[in-house]
Amino acid sequence: MAWHRFARGATTIAVLAAISMLNAGAWAAPHYKVLHIFGFGTGGGGLWGSLVLDGQGSLYGTTSGGGDFGYGTVFELTPGANGKWTHRLLHSFKNDDSDGAAPNSALIFDAAGDVFGTTSGGGGPYKHGTVFELEPEGGAGPRE
Repeated sequence: MAWHRFARGATTIAVLAAISMLNAGAWAAPHYKVLHIFGFGTGGGGLWGSLVLDGQGSLYGTTSGGGDFGYGTVFELTPGANGKWTHRLLHSFKNDDSDGAAPNSALIFDAAGDVFGTTSGGGGPYKHGTVFELEPEGGAGPRE
C-alpha cells in the first residue's frame, strides 16, 4: 500500500515536471527588439549599469563615453506611439572639471525626481570619480 501511494505521488510529480517543461518552452525564444543604437557620438556610447524605468515607461541610463565632451552621458529613452523610442541627452560629462567622467553605475531617483549616480574618473584634483546629482529642469523629474 505504501508503495502504491509513492507511485501515485511520483506520477503527479512527473506530470507537473512535464507541464513545467512545456511552460519553459514558451520562454525559449523570446521576442528581441533593439530600442536604440548608440554610436559613441554626441548621444553617448559604452553603456554601463542598468536602466531605470519611470511610471510613464521612459528608460534612464548612462554611457561611459561619447556625449558633447567625449566622457559619457546620462540619457532618457521615451517610447513613442509608433513603437519607436526617442533618445534625449540629459547630461554630458567633462573630464577637466569637478563634473566627473565615465559614469559607471545604475541611476537612482529620489522622491523629487533628482537623479543620482557615480563616475569612475574625473572630478576634483584626484580624478578618481564622483558621486553626482542631476536635478531636472523645472524640478520635474521622472514621472510616477
